[in-house]
Amino acid sequence: MSNANAPKCPLRYGEPCTLCQPYVTGPEDCQTVALVMSDPELKARWAKGYSAWARQRREARKKAHDAAEPTGATASPPSQGLVTGMPAAW
Repeated sequence: MSNANAPKCPLRYGEPCTLCQPYVTGPEDCQTVALVMSDPELKARWAKGYSAWARQRREARKKAHDAAEPTGATASPPSQGLVTGMPAAW
């Protein structure tokens, strides 16, 4: 079973919304999210933390990608159309 459509908590970077408050259906009606996003100081702190988290995530993904890619590998030639080798005019 996939949680592809599970809403993410805007305050806990990368984690799903756990409906931690009563009568909340998701981040869209969460009072804590509304409070943080409406306060300029809290929003600035959140943005700084989110930027650091996103940077770490990108670096980890790049490191994993670089480790999985064999050195000296050449890229495959681009497809000319929907099927490899088919002229784009077809």
